[in-house]
Amino acid sequence: MSSKRLAVSGIIGALAFLLTFIEFPIFPFAAFLRFDPSISLIVVMVQAFGWIPALFSLLIKDLLFTLIHQGAGGPIGMLMNTTAGLVFVSILSLLKTRTAKYIGYSLSSLAASLVMLIMNFLFLPLYTGMSFADAGSALGVGTSGLILTIIGFNIIKFLANSFIGDIAYSRIKKIFNNKDLKGGSK
Repeated sequence: MSSKRLAVSGIIGALAFLLTFIEFPIFPFAAFLRFDPSISLIVVMVQAFGWIPALFSLLIKDLLFTLIHQGAGGPIGMLMNTTAGLVFVSILSLLKTRTAKYIGYSLSSLAASLVMLIMNFLFLPLYTGMSFADAGSALGVGTSGLILTIIGFNIIKFLANSFIGDIAYSRIKKIFNNKDLKGGSK
C-alpha cells in the first residue's frame, strides 16, 4: 500500500471514529444496541481501494474507539464490533467484483449479523452475568425475541451503513480516482 493510500486510510479511520459519537438505539427496549454511521466510511474505503485499506481504516477506527470512547459495551463490545466489522469488510470485498453491489451489501450484512448473534451467545453471559435466555427474559422478549432483535438490529445497522457509504462514495469517488491514490505514476 502506498504511503498516500495509507495516509488516506488512516484519515478515513479517524473520521469513522468521530462518527461513532453519533449513536442512537433502533429498538427502545434494547437501548444497548446502538446504531452509529461509522461503518459507512469503511464501505467507502472498500469501494475506493479494496480490502486492505478498508481493513486498516476499520482497525484505526476501533483502536481509537477503544482508547478514547469505549462506549457502553466496553472491551467485550468492542471485540464483538471489530469482529463483525472484519467479517463485513472481508465478505463485501470478496463479493465486490463478483455480484451486484446490493447483493454484496445484503450478504455481508447477513454474515456480520450472524457472527454477532454467535458472539452474543458466547459473550453476553460474561458481559451481563446472566445467560442468554435470562437476558432475553430481562428484556421482556424471551430467547427467540432476543435472537430476532440481535439479527434485526445488525442487519439494519450494516445495511444502513452500506447505503450511506454507497451514497457518500457516489458523491466523492472522483477524489479517490486520483492516479496518485490509485497507485498510478507521479
